[in-house]
Amino acid sequence: MRDRLELKDGWLCVRTEIIGTHKPTRTVVWYPSVRMLKGIFDDLELGSAEVREAPFSGEYHAYVRDFPGKLIQLKDLGATKPIAHETHTIPCPKVRKGIETRWSYGEWQKLLKKGWVSAF
Repeated sequence: MRDRLELKDGWLCVRTEIIGTHKPTRTVVWYPSVRMLKGIFDDLELGSAEVREAPFSGEYHAYVRDFPGKLIQLKDLGATKPIAHETHTIPCPKVRKGIETRWSYGEWQKLLKKGWVSAF
């Protein structure tokens, strides 16, 4: 999943998702950038904004229609702590009765004659 811009608790945040490698969980984390002031980003379609990080810098480039390449800096750059996070379990998909399943490296797998394959 790609990082997105969202409003959270009055902050313009970078929202990112982390999929557990050893447990079937998805954690959503919000990192604050700037306090929102009325009118600053009113025309920005936040849900459609894709952001890309310059590695470990705390700087992101937002790509939105009519708003290309806007630089967004996290509150404390690379040392920014999240203001919120939510963890959700990822349910096992339905498989035929008697088929063994497991969570491995971020995905559900099922055991077939040819070995472990993705369950989706």
